[in-house]
Amino acid sequence: MSDPIPYTITIPHTPPSGNTWNRMHYHDQDDLVKAWAPVVSAAVGVAGKAWFDRARVEAVMYFKSNRRRDVPNYLLTLDKLIIDHFKGRIIPDDNSDVLPEYRLRFENDRKNPRTEVTLVSLHEKSPAEAGP
Repeated sequence: MSDPIPYTITIPHTPPSGNTWNRMHYHDQDDLVKAWAPVVSAAVGVAGKAWFDRARVEAVMYFKSNRRRDVPNYLLTLDKLIIDHFKGRIIPDDNSDVLPEYRLRFENDRKNPRTEVTLVSLHEKSPAEAGP
């Protein structure tokens, strides 16, 4: 088996924390999910065609400030605002059989805050060989 080919999607925003998400009214949460959908869709389009039957998620959130953040609080919104929009486009589902491992870290970039999500195949086929 050759080394897995990573697939990176760059979203020009950082999601709110899980604490902020949990304090939002469910209508506001739904509005936020809908607002992120075209942004994530465009980022997937720029990254190109791929399909993962099983993958590891490696995400880096670049924030304007270097204040301390709690990783688990951002896993929720990473999933709700970004990963959920991958379903049916580059992954069949977002359950633990398809995405058994998440890695998240934070960096600072005052001029270019963003979220970079990389999927690394955990399957025998490379993403270019597979398809929906």
